[in-house]
Amino acid sequence: MNIIRRFAALLVGAVFFIAGALKLMDPVGTGLITEEYLRFLGLRFMLPAANVLGEAGALTEALLGAALITGVWRKWVLRLTGILLLLFTGLTALLWVKNPPMDCGCFGEALHLTHAQSFWKNIVLLLLWAIAALPTRRKGGARRLKKVAFALSVVAILCFAARHLWYLPSDDFTDLRPGAELMREGEEMVGDVSLPLYDFEGEYRNELLTDSRAMVFSVYNPERMGPRRWQRIQDLRQALPMRVRPVLLVATTPARAAEFVPQDLLDICYFCDRRQLMTLNRSNGGATLIFRGYVVAKWSTHAYPDREELQALYSGNETEAMMTFINTSRLRFQAFLLGMFAIMLLL
Repeated sequence: MNIIRRFAALLVGAVFFIAGALKLMDPVGTGLITEEYLRFLGLRFMLPAANVLGEAGALTEALLGAALITGVWRKWVLRLTGILLLLFTGLTALLWVKNPPMDCGCFGEALHLTHAQSFWKNIVLLLLWAIAALPTRRKGGARRLKKVAFALSVVAILCFAARHLWYLPSDDFTDLRPGAELMREGEEMVGDVSLPLYDFEGEYRNELLTDSRAMVFSVYNPERMGPRRWQRIQDLRQALPMRVRPVLLVATTPARAAEFVPQDLLDICYFCDRRQLMTLNRSNGGATLIFRGYVVAKWSTHAYPDREELQALYSGNETEAMMTFINTSRLRFQAFLLGMFAIMLLL
């Protein structure tokens, strides 16, 4: 019976940990989902704190998952997990009934569930939790080795969260991830994986991203761009090879562009929807390489490629560069998950 209880706790812990890690990996996306929940619940006054609330919730999920997997403080961890599962189940039931046009965000951008699927997922987790919470004959606290494993997990989770507050998600699950096609040549940009942009005259300039190579600088919050970030865009622009067109996409209107954009960048300035820019690149001021309508690679505003990296990138072909970027990013996240489960299960 102890084995069954332990296995049920492991399953619930794994779901909590993976769900939390996916949201910690994409704090911007988690903030957007949190905003939708606050609007749905009529808590608009809390919208300024959406990012903080989303990060805190994701961190709680990941830490509870690690505690369940390692088996520390079983009684209190199970109580807290049960409370959260009841809250999640009630919320997803309300979503199922009301059916608002939003995603549950349970697993970030990695897995999209319908409201019904999300509700039944929580019902299954509640059943597993009930099995895990059955009384056990084993007395006493956690072994020292379990506490060491949990402590190491906490440090790793906090470092993982801190890294993704500064850099892009290790693995991109958005519609505009590397390898995604923005549009087919000759067609209008419509749909979830489009990126319409227009110039100061209001004319659409879709060809800028489909006819050649473009390095797109996306600024979805221009009011939060300080002089240093604008200068970094200008520096990277000057370092680009001649065959790469610099394109600055800003989430504002042509009438207000001069209020935010430096004078020496207005000649490459175009305009796009804020939500789409956040999908293209989670970093405010981030850079995205696009080749004939395909997303090749992305960089955070804090980690632009240097001249050597750019030269290496253009020494081969774009398809090879794209696959290298995708595989490297994906392996980074997979290595984190495998390392974490090794620590939590094997120690």
